[in-house]
Amino acid sequence: MKSRDDSEKYFRTSSFALVNFLFTKGAQLAGVNDIGQGRKEFYFVNTGRVEELVGAFKFADSNDEELQVSARVYESTRRQLLDLLKGT
Repeated sequence: MKSRDDSEKYFRTSSFALVNFLFTKGAQLAGVNDIGQGRKEFYFVNTGRVEELVGAFKFADSNDEELQVSARVYESTRRQLLDLLKGT
């Protein structure tokens, strides 16, 4: 059986706004890499749900319910991600 390579297993992005959105929606964060010049790249387990969420984030109408998240949850995940970045 042939295993999938990393490009299929993980969704990667350096967009903090997208990362926070995915995290608030329960996407599984797999890791963070330093990509130089103070930038970080986040890895998420690539599932059909992650692909749907990325599509919604990039292309959905601003009134789309998929884009709505609790302000409390958004702020909590933002803090968690910033703490994670401080540790890397």
